Amino acid sequence: MGKPVRRPDPLVNSPIRGAAVDPVRSRRDAHSAATPAGRFVQSPTFILSLMRSGSTLLRCILDSHSKIYSPHELHLGSIEVEVVGGAQLSIGRLDMTQHDLKFILWDQLVYRQLVASGKKFIVEKTPANTLIHEQILSCWPDARFIILYRNPIDICLSFVNSGIFTEVEEACESILQWSERLEAAALHPDSIEVRYERLIETPDIVCRDLCRFIGVDYEPTMLDYGNYDHGAYEPGLGDWRDKIRSGCIQVLSTDSASCELPGSIVELGERWGYGENGER
Repeated sequence: MGKPVRRPDPLVNSPIRGAAVDPVRSRRDAHSAATPAGRFVQSPTFILSLMRSGSTLLRCILDSHSKIYSPHELHLGSIEVEVVGGAQLSIGRLDMTQHDLKFILWDQLVYRQLVASGKKFIVEKTPANTLIHEQILSCWPDARFIILYRNPIDICLSFVNSGIFTEVEEACESILQWSERLEAAALHPDSIEVRYERLIETPDIVCRDLCRFIGVDYEPTMLDYGNYDHGAYEPGLGDWRDKIRSGCIQVLSTDSASCELPGSIVELGERWGYGENGER
């Protein structure tokens, strides 16, 4: 009776131990793993938004779908690879760069999380990904974006009321900088626009459109996100306050603060199609 064949780890694209290896083909396969064609996850979806725009609520709703996995913030932009010493020469001889290695790490992280979830599609949400959307497309050319908007006036007031910024001017400066990056990402042809206000008011309609965009059937139960485990709600991983912990989509309420907002924020809201009452 022959010995059982040792199978490769499905999470690591390595040859079977003991098998004959073609060195030329092995080098070619190693290089392909550093290119978009060699990604384990071909077309992940990313929620891009400014902070305080409802991205945690949206990710919890999507994560409640039987085929969609939406983890807490992975902060891919804060994950770097450093190549030092002899590795610099070694990696260079493989026709790879430090960015290639970083993208392999990103892909492996996303892939392992998706496999562990037992689901088919992944939707990652980290607001800071808005600032690195070009890198995301370099890693995954077939990535898709959900562009989440909220009235910038309400974002500014939420910044101040939540203590993220103590000065209105500082909050406005951040919003204007991020808005430029969000608008640039919205030019990506494989993207869909979502309004936080519409998500709150007509979640079924918005989620039907999102499910169609992702490629799954709509499930009404996904709106009851409090019935599912979405991991810990804690600072650094998304919103953690009482509103998101309630487990239900709450009626939209406008933040209030005793401050005068600059005209630039009002103009941004108008450019995004928001009227005086926050309507589009």
